[in-house]
Amino acid sequence: MIEFLPKDPAKALVEVKEKMYERLTVLRTCLKDAQSDDWGYVDPYDIQMNNEILFLEGLLDTIERS
Repeated sequence: MIEFLPKDPAKALVEVKEKMYERLTVLRTCLKDAQSDDWGYVDPYDIQMNNEILFLEGLLDTIERS
């Protein structure tokens, strides 16, 4: 998949933010169905997905406040 961003930096930033919000929505949907087993064990994949959500939220927050 070859994709290019607009030459205008402001438009490019808006497009990147939109893609990040879309990804965040997908990750939240996937994690919503994650559950721990009877012993409280959480799949490492779910932990990594949560870390990705936290990273995207933090980065988007920084972008929005800038």
